[in-house]
Amino acid sequence: MNLREIERKLNMVIPESAKKDLKTAIKFYRKFHWGDEFKEIKEFDIKIPKAVFGLYHIVAFIGIARKGGKKDFYIHVFKPPFPILAGSKNPDRLWILGGNYRIEEEGVIG
Repeated sequence: MNLREIERKLNMVIPESAKKDLKTAIKFYRKFHWGDEFKEIKEFDIKIPKAVFGLYHIVAFIGIARKGGKKDFYIHVFKPPFPILAGSKNPDRLWILGGNYRIEEEGVIG
């Protein structure tokens, strides 16, 4: 999917200031998911809260992703310092803060 197709699906014009970041995100998605093309795109109205509260440390997570045409479970165990799962007054948002990890094309590292 290219930027023109994304604009058509979202029924909007992507601002020039966001196009470079979006192209980078699309490229990263393809590498992270072993060449797979994303099929769905959603627009989120995300407002970053000025204050959040910590819920607990995240030691590991289990996710489901499609990579290389195959849908599978992926498990990641974090190393200290563990990231914190945080909430805010918005009941449908969670935030992952801090920790010793990075997101690379191979997956979540660290």
